[in-house]
Amino acid sequence: MAFPEKPFTVRLLTSTGAHPKYITAYSRVRKALSSGELVVAGKVTPKEARRGAREMLYQRANAAAAVVTATAAV
Repeated sequence: MAFPEKPFTVRLLTSTGAHPKYITAYSRVRKALSSGELVVAGKVTPKEARRGAREMLYQRANAAAAVVTATAAV
């Protein structure tokens, strides 16, 4: 699954491309999170009120930026 360049939600992924089911898109996002391909960018409050938790906002991890920083013990 190709993830968008801009921040996105799982709900947005289900409305683009081959229109995968929510559980399929969610499992692919969860797998990409564990591999470091995606990072959590924040939470989105829906414009219209509905039940449930806020949607998580994901974005691609920047390969040029270091994910882990270390300091030298002197």
